[in-house]
Amino acid sequence: MAAYGNMTGPPSGNAKRPRELLVAGRPVGLTSPVDDDNRDQLAAKLVPETVRRSLSQAGAILTGYELVKSSIIDGLRGFFTLGLHPTPSSGYETHVLALAPGKPFQASVAWLVSMDALHPEHVEALENIRAHRHKLAHELANFLVDLDVEVDTRVLSDLRDVMAALDRFWISIDLQTNPDFDGVDVDLDGAQTGSGILFDYLLGLVGTEGPLIG
Repeated sequence: MAAYGNMTGPPSGNAKRPRELLVAGRPVGLTSPVDDDNRDQLAAKLVPETVRRSLSQAGAILTGYELVKSSIIDGLRGFFTLGLHPTPSSGYETHVLALAPGKPFQASVAWLVSMDALHPEHVEALENIRAHRHKLAHELANFLVDLDVEVDTRVLSDLRDVMAALDRFWISIDLQTNPDFDGVDVDLDGAQTGSGILFDYLLGLVGTEGPLIG
């Protein structure tokens, strides 16, 4: 990969430079002008270790969101259809999709709230998570070079809480419907699905350790 590149604009004095940085020879827009006062801050943000940390955090958020989204949408669709294509008789369209026509994610969340699997605070957290996830997915370069934006690691904590709630719900469903678990005592507060275990592993890689308990 090419060097981080140079700032465009006049090189001397305290004049404001254009809000553009050349990274690997390509311009990346900045939301704040770069001058001599914050030049050192930008240099510090471009230190390889800092960039790697930001990318790791962003990757954990992007992956965690997809795991949560799959647990919400795919998990619920599979619950109603037993893994088959939805049919009118399955109840998936009338009981779930009808809650928010044309918006399967919001409809699925609404159904989970109605079943007390998720709570209003989870819904609010999911809205913030989705907004930050979309910015990371479409504006990742700016998170690496712009002094005004940072990866919000609080999203990781919110994702943990939502994933823990979903894991408890789906595992409780398995315990109630799968005869293999008859007579088996399971601590739901510490139980995890495969998705929960994977996300927990990712959190450990970016420095957020501990089981998915929330």
